[in-house]
Amino acid sequence: DWETWLHQPGMPEEPKFDRTLSAECEELAQAWISLDEIEGGKTPSTNISEWSTAQTVTFLDALTNMTNDRSKPLSLETIQSMKMAYSMQQSKNSEV
Repeated sequence: DWETWLHQPGMPEEPKFDRTLSAECEELAQAWISLDEIEGGKTPSTNISEWSTAQTVTFLDALTNMTNDRSKPLSLETIQSMKMAYSMQQSKNSEV
């Protein structure tokens, strides 16, 4: 409703966003953090090969933020498991 947005006082209503795709990325990041905290845990089985670049970047951003929040870097074992699962080092996309 442009008339309300442009000519009425106050803030417009908060839009409702579909967080289905971003929630999946954040859940996967949390799974990797959990794996890192539990020795001998099971590697997440989510296949990200069909994800868009935006989803992959959202996953990496969430993983970075969660790692920073706990003030402990991911272990080498976790990073190697992620490398084996996703082969991101082979990506030609500079955003990844």
